[in-house]
Amino acid sequence: MKSIAPFGCVMVLMKSNKPYIGMFFIVSVYAGMGLFTKAAISNGMNPYVFVFYRQAFATLALAPFSFFLERMEKISVNKWHGVAKVLGCLVPLVKQYPAKLRLIALQCFFSCIQAAIWAVAVDRSVSSWKLQWDLNLLSVLFCGVIVTGISYWVRIWVIQRKGPVFLAIFTPLQLPIAAAFSAIFWDETLHWGSVGGAVMLAGGLYSILWGKHREGKANAIKVLKSKESAKDETTHGVNDNVEV
Repeated sequence: MKSIAPFGCVMVLMKSNKPYIGMFFIVSVYAGMGLFTKAAISNGMNPYVFVFYRQAFATLALAPFSFFLERMEKISVNKWHGVAKVLGCLVPLVKQYPAKLRLIALQCFFSCIQAAIWAVAVDRSVSSWKLQWDLNLLSVLFCGVIVTGISYWVRIWVIQRKGPVFLAIFTPLQLPIAAAFSAIFWDETLHWGSVGGAVMLAGGLYSILWGKHREGKANAIKVLKSKESAKDETTHGVNDNVEV
């Protein structure tokens, strides 16, 4: 029984700090995305082909969830009016599309097509499109499935519970985490200039967020005081009418 207690405490602590754990996961994943992208391109992979495979794997990862876990309209694309309806919906897609996951899946799909067209136009070598069991495959899988797929769900979950400002607070952590990963896994030299730049960037963002917080708090106090003064005036007016 004594051995179960520490485990229970850890589980309770993790449950109460889920948003913080989720944000640490997000910034770590995005920091890793930069490193994997750099490693794949340095390994000789065409950048446009890399973008194509990344978006293709993201589409394959998101499509099952977008079509089976969310309610979608039944549109007959076998007929011309169905195709016209789909194409017509793409224009106001960003403002009116109700399912965010389907929107991201469609964005990944169309960006995959665009990347494929551009990559073919730039490099028509068949060898550039071959994937093997190496770092290039690991990179596109990580960036497509983990970054675009899983981290999307975590970002939406965190925003729904803590708001977008909470998400922005952790953004500067990507630079030091990326620098640490680069020094540990790729044996790159960590320069003081990079550290200083990361500190300045983080300090600037946190200063802006702190100022916004103070400004919002001051505005809330002003609104509260104005409501109280209006309430007092209404109360005095009622008392005057009663006396008359």
